[in-house]
Amino acid sequence: MEISPNMLVFAGLVLVIGFLLGLMLSGRGKYKQLWREERRERERVEKERDAQIATANARIAELERARPAIAPASTVTAVDARPDPVYPEPREKGEPFGDPPKKSRWSLS
Repeated sequence: MEISPNMLVFAGLVLVIGFLLGLMLSGRGKYKQLWREERRERERVEKERDAQIATANARIAELERARPAIAPASTVTAVDARPDPVYPEPREKGEPFGDPPKKSRWSLS
């Protein structure tokens, strides 16, 4: 088996990448410290978020206890909420979209 220059370059890149990953994942160094700081910050933010959610849930429960009872169903009729259809205005001859279509001699009407 021959060792080509491409194989040497590839082996060198693999060694450099492995060395860098080993430094980042080791128990010492700034990367581990930065990771720990980010983890502490995330935990602090999650605790604040959980406290806000608990406060909001308590407020919701208080408002639900304070609201009046729902009145019995009244006789309300359904209303059709569909708008009236909008039809385009008829175009005049010479408008930007061209002249009105002419009747074809092949049409049935």
